[in-house]
Amino acid sequence: MAELSLSQLRAARLKHQFLTGRLPVTRVLEVVRALGGIQAQLPSAAALALRVRTDGLTIGMVEAATVTEHSLVRTWCLRGTLHLLAAEDVGWMVPLLAPSVNAQNRSRYRQLGLDEATFERSQMVIREALQGGPLLRSEIAWQLEKSGIDTSGQRIAHIVSHAALANLICHGPDLKRKPTYVLLKDWIVTRSPVSEEAGLAELARRFLGGYSPADPADFGAWTGLGMKAARTAWGLIASDIAEMTFAGRSLWMLKKQAKESPDEAAQVVRLLPAFDNCFLGYRNRDWAVAAEHQPRLFHGGQMVPAVIRGGSAIGVWRYQQKGKSVCISVDPFEGFAPEIKPLLREELDDIGRFLESAVSASVGGRPISRRFSPR
Repeated sequence: MAELSLSQLRAARLKHQFLTGRLPVTRVLEVVRALGGIQAQLPSAAALALRVRTDGLTIGMVEAATVTEHSLVRTWCLRGTLHLLAAEDVGWMVPLLAPSVNAQNRSRYRQLGLDEATFERSQMVIREALQGGPLLRSEIAWQLEKSGIDTSGQRIAHIVSHAALANLICHGPDLKRKPTYVLLKDWIVTRSPVSEEAGLAELARRFLGGYSPADPADFGAWTGLGMKAARTAWGLIASDIAEMTFAGRSLWMLKKQAKESPDEAAQVVRLLPAFDNCFLGYRNRDWAVAAEHQPRLFHGGQMVPAVIRGGSAIGVWRYQQKGKSVCISVDPFEGFAPEIKPLLREELDDIGRFLESAVSASVGGRPISRRFSPR
């Protein structure tokens, strides 16, 4: 049984996350499928998560994939959180995960007075209302209220997400920066649901394909399915996985991955967006973020954008876009070594290219000279 060093663990995880070797822009759907979806409660962060893993992608291409081509779908999925999924995965992934999400929400549903009868009535109204095309959540609420269904407080949010978990609706095009909702059947052609065993096995293979080395506890946390389902999933793919250890803990990879040599990660500098999959795939993040720095990255239920080098977080960043200009501020935890700065400038330039915006940037409050101007 192989023993992994910390540098080997980081290199393998970065490679499987496409953070050491970006894929061509023509393979962006492969990235989404391989990672089991992209966290997307912040659409801008989801787009930047695709940017950092592909070569040549632009924000316009992401919008086209979601709004025009419908090859990417934004809906509730893993952990009951909004994700970008490949259209071909919505039909089996959402039904697989929805029962667990609804079970975890059951007490909240009771507090809000939302029972199965209310959800069924709501879905009938929503189905009829969306026959005419996309609607804002406020417009859906109005239709529900007309039918005598209370949408006050948090009820409307749960009614809408529950309808999405039933694969009735998904996000449609934004209207004045507000999301609309559409009938899923009008938006994409869905793949039929699969058996629970087949779905768990496929999801476990996807997870190890994109997040290994990892263990069942990581899988249970990432999916929101918990340990019982995670152990079942590991048993279903037992013949496909290889065990190794790190710091006395057993971890697994797909056997085909265990034969590969991870890309060199030491010099790789990446600007990860908020809620990046690289951190969300693991129950414990000590491998990537020193304990003293974790409060700067994870606080108040938020996960802020991070600067990583070789799989280790070395700072945070933020950006503000106004029209065709974007201002990026980078704050290192302990100062950047000189060799990091040119790699950082490459990332800043690429963000400008992706956003098709002119970029001005500062590091530790001091402006840096690099600037991208879109053609």
